[in-house]
Amino acid sequence: MPNPLQPKFASFVNNLHSELEQQPELKIIKIIKKEQHAFFEFTEAKHVGEAIKIAKKLLPHKGLNLSTNGKKGIAVSIENNRLHVHAYIEPFNRTT
Repeated sequence: MPNPLQPKFASFVNNLHSELEQQPELKIIKIIKKEQHAFFEFTEAKHVGEAIKIAKKLLPHKGLNLSTNGKKGIAVSIENNRLHVHAYIEPFNRTT
């Protein structure tokens, strides 16, 4: 089944990448972009908090929702020194 969020998600990830590169204090060491996930790895974990703030500011401008508790939309999270961006197509049931 095609992902209806995919074009917006891809555009959002590319814009986020551009925004992060404009912040010289945020040193990105690795980027992984996939269909429903993107990972931005930084030299220091403290940079991820700043990256999340930037991501949250960009979401409404792209017509996307921030997903909380697995609801449909875009979720952002911290994994060590990585920013993880994930597109939820349908609400995610955490009990199964």
